[in-house]
Amino acid sequence: MKVKVRAVIFDFGHVLSLPPRRENMAWLAERCGLGREQFNLFFHELRPEVDRGTLEVTEFWTRMARRGGRTVTDGALREMARRDLEAWTQPNHPLFAWAEQLRRSGWATAILSNMPPSFLPHLEAHFPEVSRFQPPVFSCRVGMVKPEEGIYRHCLQLLGLPAAATLFLDDRPENVAAARALGMHALQFHTVETSGGAVGEQFELPPIEPMKAAG
Repeated sequence: MKVKVRAVIFDFGHVLSLPPRRENMAWLAERCGLGREQFNLFFHELRPEVDRGTLEVTEFWTRMARRGGRTVTDGALREMARRDLEAWTQPNHPLFAWAEQLRRSGWATAILSNMPPSFLPHLEAHFPEVSRFQPPVFSCRVGMVKPEEGIYRHCLQLLGLPAAATLFLDDRPENVAAARALGMHALQFHTVETSGGAVGEQFELPPIEPMKAAG
């Protein structure tokens, strides 16, 4: 029997937006003097405080470069911050379309995302659909980051729903595990094709339709 939920909660990066542009992340790794694995390791180690709003993006990139034995100028730091932001600008159109279908059919939709404060103006300017998600919970606004328990509880409180009435989609396994520990239904999101199938198999929800090729 498929599970019934009353709300779907979306992560932003890697879910509502596509994975960061590879060329941007490769450029940033090179500027830091780091190989791909080292870069990813240090990125996820240092990023939570940026998302919490307690560490400036430029200081984050200073520390990343220091891990690679590099020093960078103020101008280079500004360019690194710009390319970091630019990397996350590709919307995952099928997910936005699915969220709109959910709302029209009576489901609530929310966002629960780790997000630096410097990204929010860009988000509001280039992703106007985000305003349709209620509530939009961003880590930098509440001073908590996933997978901390408090940020999930905050989102559930704003939704006014019990954990068991929600489905949470996130690309990070530790964030999915934290949601499940609170009694939320949660799936690790990979792609529309693979994860959309899992949603359809397990939940009483409309199917997620992949984007059709032009022509």
